[in-house]
Amino acid sequence: MPLAYKRIKVYARLIVLVAVALAIGALLYKNNNRTVTVWFGGEYADVNVLWLAFCVGLGSIVVYWLMGTLVRLRRDMRELDQAAKLEKREAEQRALTKKLSEQEQRIDEKVKNALSDEA
Repeated sequence: MPLAYKRIKVYARLIVLVAVALAIGALLYKNNNRTVTVWFGGEYADVNVLWLAFCVGLGSIVVYWLMGTLVRLRRDMRELDQAAKLEKREAEQRALTKKLSEQEQRIDEKVKNALSDEA
């Protein structure tokens, strides 16, 4: 039974793929000679619709890539900031540990001196 479901799934995907390819082919064929007037900071007359669609799609892909890059950059910057803060806290902790260790040694010496004086 699982093989039958798999066959149905494969053939359904094949049918969808062929239908999409036919739709794209019909779109290209029907719009091959159509032109439009476009304004991109200046008026461009008689631009082929297919070239316009291609440029818009390519621009969308570029903007999507740039936005993804900016999001990753922001995340990396945040991680660097957190790492710097953690490193600073660790340095402060080491300095405090060293200071407390020195204080403990002085207290131990005072106690030893006090005990030796009593003896």
